Amino acid sequence: LTYLLSRHDLPEPPAPPTTLRVGFAGPPGAGKSSLLEAFGMYLLEQDPDLQLAVVCIDPSSGISGGSILGDKTRMTELSRQDRAYVRP
Repeated sequence: LTYLLSRHDLPEPPAPPTTLRVGFAGPPGAGKSSLLEAFGMYLLEQDPDLQLAVVCIDPSSGISGGSILGDKTRMTELSRQDRAYVRP
């Protein structure tokens, strides 16, 4: 092991990921979609190279088991941005 670690021709370790995951949670009507849209628009304005993806999940839904279509309709400004993807 010492021999292997001392060799200089070993490949460089990969760069750490540059992605960030943020979660918003709260009861219905708390303003999660409004907060997320404002936060997403702020991030896009701050960094012209940033790409943003929003995945809305409703873990309490026994029928769909996931996505909330209403969130996309409430995030109209963010969902129209070229550098943002809002999954319905």
